[in-house]
Amino acid sequence: MNLNRNTCNNILAITCILFMFSACVSGTSQPPVSEREEPSTPVSTGVSGVEKIELASIETISVEAPLKAKYDNIVIDDFKSTDQIQSDYPHAVIDCKSRIIGQLKSKNAYKNVTDDPGKTLTGKSVIVNLSVSDIRIAGGAARFWGGAFAGNSYMDVLVEIQDVATKEVVYKKILSTSNNAWGAAWTGGSTDHSLPADLGVLIGEYIYKTVPANN
Repeated sequence: MNLNRNTCNNILAITCILFMFSACVSGTSQPPVSEREEPSTPVSTGVSGVEKIELASIETISVEAPLKAKYDNIVIDDFKSTDQIQSDYPHAVIDCKSRIIGQLKSKNAYKNVTDDPGKTLTGKSVIVNLSVSDIRIAGGAARFWGGAFAGNSYMDVLVEIQDVATKEVVYKKILSTSNNAWGAAWTGGSTDHSLPADLGVLIGEYIYKTVPANN
């Protein structure tokens, strides 16, 4: 009787171990990005030798060395990202760019703020080229289940300002912002989703303080 009981216990234990092993293996697989809300892993294109500036709020933005020349027009031209970034974060570039333009226009300082490089403009102009150099936005599911342990979200954008007349790049920085993981968890992930737009406002303000208006 004891032998049969021990045999049954051994079989039960082995069955439990096999079940747990199977669950662990199946739990490591993830559906494609298209089936998830957003990935939580960083995507980086890598930029070396360029100063990175962390932007926290409009009130704290300061520029040590604004451009000496004054300009009438700002053209927001290219906003590059990789195919992976476009796939993983399809709205990031769109939201960021629209807020950059909106923030610059709200200043009423320049004759024109446009994203049309073919537009005929009078006066001195700069072209602003942008590219996403690094990004990580915690997905809704990751934030819901992991809370603060899903980590913070961040976005880095390489900003190049070029004088149209001389074709010279007169300013080049990486502008970045990030959220607080605990704050994001408290707000249910709202600061994760709004981060690209929030960075757009900050970049717009930074450009305004870097490029003096000819008025």
